[in-house]
Amino acid sequence: ANLTRSDNAKLTEKEIAPQIIVNVTSARVRSEPALSSSTITFAKLGTLYPVLEQTARWYKVRLADTGKNGWISMEVANDFDAARRDAIYDDLIKKYYKEDDRDFPTSAEVFEFLTRARDEAIDEKTKADLS
Repeated sequence: ANLTRSDNAKLTEKEIAPQIIVNVTSARVRSEPALSSSTITFAKLGTLYPVLEQTARWYKVRLADTGKNGWISMEVANDFDAARRDAIYDDLIKKYYKEDDRDFPTSAEVFEFLTRARDEAIDEKTKADLS
């Protein structure tokens, strides 16, 4: 299908911008691309963000709930490719299922991610693994 200029204008930020996925629980979203800058909020495991800008060690993202911009370290996020969604989710699950001594907030966040991942999974085997 050919896109006209008006159709193109309707594409959302998520559809055109590269995305990242948070790969840890309670990742800090900072006001500037520096560990010393203030924390704006905490991002949950598996949260997707459109990338507005990128430096050597940071992603600039837009927060969906507030519309504000923030910075996430590359240490706590990875590039996200929707075509590889199931493999990416599988990697995150393997990482967190190995932890035996999770505290309650971490366990709750992992559970939320697993529930969301199950609903978004494409492959039937992946859905079964998440159930």
